[in-house]
Amino acid sequence: MTSLQSKESTTREVKSLFYDFLWDGKGDKIKRKVKINDFKDGGLRMLDIESFNEALKCSWIKKYLDDENKGKWKLFLDLELERLGGGDVFYLQPEKE
Repeated sequence: MTSLQSKESTTREVKSLFYDFLWDGKGDKIKRKVKINDFKDGGLRMLDIESFNEALKCSWIKKYLDDENKGKWKLFLDLELERLGGGDVFYLQPEKE
């Protein structure tokens, strides 16, 4: 999942593996939205795969925008982003009136 685009089918498969394991393949006993809640709210603190996936991608953007980061992956990404107009694609542009 990390920084690469994730297929929806992969996300569904991972979720299915989690919940099949939890309920021994016998179907959900509690709504999935409830299971991701904290214990005090009646949940099981299950991982919300979609949110986790989005957070991973956001962390890569944060690392890319960090001027202190001199990683080689960032140089490679800079070259690839040049085709799209450079790294400015990550910055909000002021709306034109």
